[in-house]
Amino acid sequence: MVAEVAPTNATDKKVAYTIAPITSGLAINQIGKVTWEATVSAGEYTITVKTVDGDFTATTKLTLTEPEAGE
Repeated sequence: MVAEVAPTNATDKKVAYTIAPITSGLAINQIGKVTWEATVSAGEYTITVKTVDGDFTATTKLTLTEPEAGE
């Protein structure tokens, strides 16, 4: 996941990522990389990115599905 802060001359382009609901084994780091363990339940999760300066937010959905047979 990559967040693009506009305008290009913004003085503070730092952002913070969160994922909900909070689930053990599911995480997003501060550069937007999502990781999960096999124990995380299939379902829909919300990723939110928020600017540190300005309080602007954007969200997207992450859908995890059960693995196909044999995977």
